Amino acid sequence: MRIAILSDIHGNLEALNAVLVAAERLGADQIFSLGDIVGYGPDPGACVALVRRTATVSLLGNHDAAVTGVAPIDDFNDFARWAVEWTVSVLTPEDRAYLASLPYTFSGHGFLAVHASPLEPGSWHYVHGLADAPEHFERFRERICLWATPTAPSLSLCRRVEGCSLGEDGAPAGGAPVPGECRERRSAARQRPACRLRPV
Repeated sequence: MRIAILSDIHGNLEALNAVLVAAERLGADQIFSLGDIVGYGPDPGACVALVRRTATVSLLGNHDAAVTGVAPIDDFNDFARWAVEWTVSVLTPEDRAYLASLPYTFSGHGFLAVHASPLEPGSWHYVHGLADAPEHFERFRERICLWATPTAPSLSLCRRVEGCSLGEDGAPAGGAPVPGECRERRSAARQRPACRLRPV
């Protein structure tokens, strides 16, 4: 099975459509969204509708949680706070109810998927590098953990398990969108699973 994994769409319908076209071209059987369908971009409702139609799995991100009142916006910067308030004003009650229904995590197909990290997923802790990795990696038993942020696709290895940060599709904090493709493969050198990210 081939799974296309999206994250941080942030109301950017143009980027979402482009990534879905690429996923279809690459033969994706399923679409997973790792959260933050809304926030910043001008088309939050259209993005929610498209993710609802196309995603097999959809997780709650901190911006999704903020527009539903599930998470506070105290830690958001002024622009992010304004974006949340505007997004609330344009989403339908049905859109907000859908976002509020999303889970924090998904476990299946041999991996765990989260928005921020496996460490208290609803508290929005982030893995900023290898120095942060051990406490996060102790929190899951699956062999692979996929998370949406930080912004650059990366691979962290710890205790013979793996974590892939997949970058952001709609509104990456670090610049241009960096969609990635994550596939399990065998490393000839180590004869152990590795996660390879390839721009699409």
